[in-house]
Amino acid sequence: MSRRARRTHIPAFTAKAARAAVEGDRTPAELAEQFDAHPSQVTSWNGAAMAAVSVSS
Repeated sequence: MSRRARRTHIPAFTAKAARAAVEGDRTPAELAEQFDAHPSQVTSWNGAAMAAVSVSS
Protein backbone atom coordinates (compact mmCIF):
# COMPACT_ATOMS: atom_id res chain seq x y z
CA MET A 1 0.00 0.00 0.00
CA SER A 2 1.55 3.28 -1.07
CA ARG A 3 1.18 6.46 0.90
CA ARG A 4 0.02 9.68 -0.65
CA ALA A 5 2.75 12.30 -0.70
CA ARG A 6 2.36 15.24 1.64
CA ARG A 7 0.86 18.16 -0.22
CA THR A 8 1.62 21.84 0.09
CA HIS A 9 -1.21 24.21 -0.64
CA ILE A 10 -0.71 27.53 -2.34
CA PRO A 11 -1.86 30.59 -0.37
CA ALA A 12 -4.75 31.27 -2.75
CA PHE A 13 -6.15 27.80 -2.10
CA THR A 14 -5.89 28.11 1.69
CA ALA A 15 -7.47 31.57 1.54
CA LYS A 16 -10.39 30.20 -0.47
CA ALA A 17 -10.89 27.36 2.02
CA ALA A 18 -10.51 29.68 5.01
CA ARG A 19 -13.03 32.12 3.55
CA ALA A 20 -15.53 29.29 3.17
CA ALA A 21 -14.85 28.18 6.76
CA VAL A 22 -15.30 31.70 8.15
CA GLU A 23 -18.70 31.98 6.46
CA GLY A 24 -19.84 29.16 8.75
CA ASP A 25 -22.67 27.82 6.62
CA ARG A 26 -21.03 24.38 6.28
CA THR A 27 -19.33 22.05 8.74
CA PRO A 28 -15.56 21.44 8.68
CA ALA A 29 -16.26 17.90 7.46
CA GLU A 30 -18.25 19.20 4.49
CA LEU A 31 -15.56 21.73 3.65
CA ALA A 32 -12.85 19.09 3.99
CA GLU A 33 -14.66 16.94 1.47
CA GLN A 34 -15.05 19.87 -0.90
CA PHE A 35 -11.39 20.94 -0.66
CA ASP A 36 -9.94 17.42 -0.34
CA ALA A 37 -8.31 18.15 3.01
CA HIS A 38 -8.61 16.84 6.56
CA PRO A 39 -11.28 18.48 8.75
CA SER A 40 -8.67 19.51 11.33
CA GLN A 41 -6.72 21.25 8.55
CA VAL A 42 -9.83 23.23 7.61
CA THR A 43 -10.26 24.18 11.27
CA SER A 44 -6.62 25.27 11.40
CA TRP A 45 -7.05 27.45 8.31
CA ASN A 46 -10.17 28.95 9.85
CA GLY A 47 -8.30 29.77 13.06
CA ALA A 48 -5.45 31.36 11.14
CA ALA A 49 -7.89 33.47 9.12
CA MET A 50 -9.70 34.63 12.25
CA ALA A 51 -6.39 35.52 13.92
CA ALA A 52 -5.31 37.50 10.87
CA VAL A 53 -8.58 39.41 10.87
CA SER A 54 -8.33 40.23 14.58
CA VAL A 55 -4.73 41.43 14.20
CA SER A 56 -5.51 43.66 11.24
CA SER A 57 -8.52 45.25 12.94
